[in-house]
Amino acid sequence: MTGFLVLARREIFAYLVTPPLWIVTGVFLLVNGMTLYQALIQTSGNVSATHAFLFGGFFFWFLVILLPAVFTSRLFALEKSSGTIETLMTSPVSDAAVVLAKFAAALALFALQFAPTILYYVLLQRSGGAPDRGPIAASYAGALGIGAMFTALGCLASSLATSQTIAFFAAAMGSAALLIGPVFATGVRSDAVLSVARYLNLMEHLDEFTRGVVDPRRFVVYASAAALFLFLTIRSIESRKWR
Repeated sequence: MTGFLVLARREIFAYLVTPPLWIVTGVFLLVNGMTLYQALIQTSGNVSATHAFLFGGFFFWFLVILLPAVFTSRLFALEKSSGTIETLMTSPVSDAAVVLAKFAAALALFALQFAPTILYYVLLQRSGGAPDRGPIAASYAGALGIGAMFTALGCLASSLATSQTIAFFAAAMGSAALLIGPVFATGVRSDAVLSVARYLNLMEHLDEFTRGVVDPRRFVVYASAAALFLFLTIRSIESRKWR
């Protein structure tokens, strides 16, 4: 546990002292602020509709795909390009602990991006009311669950890639496929395929969360996918020992 915490803190600190994190945070908050303003105009001040716009519009999904790819692209790819991967993997910490620590750090940074947006609801409350706390909490929980799945996928991409750029694009494209794939699959004329597509449709999941509907099966999907990606990441890292 000590090794896990040390590695996680190391990763978080490595991001906090670099300008890219603050640039990404600034862009994230700027885009979300503009989205909030546009949503208030388009919904004529309807707070519930504005909330759904914030947690389901194009910019939301764009950022949810982009952020995990940004935060995970360097996790293993940078270690390999800088030649420190061998030192890291021969340290007295298990491969699983290394992977989980890096994953936890990247997910914490993802959650950190969303933390300031809570102020939006404070402003909405003061300007005429905010949605019920249930839908707000459910939306943040859903975003975090989806973010965890995409972050785990990013860890896998970074462990397989030879550069940060390749890792970034692989993670972003993979996350986009997970998002869009089930949507296209709903057009297939097969009850079995349609049922699976709806079960995996992240857009439908988030629409439920914004209405305050929390189905535990949604989190089973996120946890199962994240566990699979992390398992494959550990196997990818372990395979280096046999090369």
